[in-house]
Amino acid sequence: MSSPTLAGARGASMAKSTSTVPPAVLDIYGAAAYLGRTVKAMRRLRERRVGPPSFLNFGRVSYRVEELDRHLAANEAADSRTAPARYPTKRASASRPARSKAPSGVGIQNDDATGGPAPVASVESVPTVTPVMK
Repeated sequence: MSSPTLAGARGASMAKSTSTVPPAVLDIYGAAAYLGRTVKAMRRLRERRVGPPSFLNFGRVSYRVEELDRHLAANEAADSRTAPARYPTKRASASRPARSKAPSGVGIQNDDATGGPAPVASVESVPTVTPVMK
C-alpha cells in the first residue's frame, strides 16, 4: 500500500503516485496539511489576502510549494521568539517624558507654597453668561 502524497486529501488529487518527486503545486487541502492549518483557515487567509499567494488552476485554488515555504519563512522571521533582533524583552527601553500630576485647570492642583492640594473654584463662584434676546 502506498502512502498518500502531498497533493491533497480529496478525490483525483489523491491519485497514487510511484514518483518520489514532491509536487510543485498543491491544492487547498494539501497546502493546509503542508502548513499544519485547517482548510477553513486557509480559505479565511486567502479571503483576507494575508496568507500565502494562491492562484486558480483549472478552477481550483492552488498554491506553489516554494510560496508556502516563503510564507513560512516570513512568519518565522517576524516571530519575536525566533528573531533575536526583534525580541521585545531584550530591547532597551526608550526614556519617557515625565508625566504631570494633573492637567491645568482640572481637578485638584498642588499649591506651590505648602505642597498640598489647593482648593478648586466651586461652581457657584464661576460667572455665568446669560444670552441676550434681540
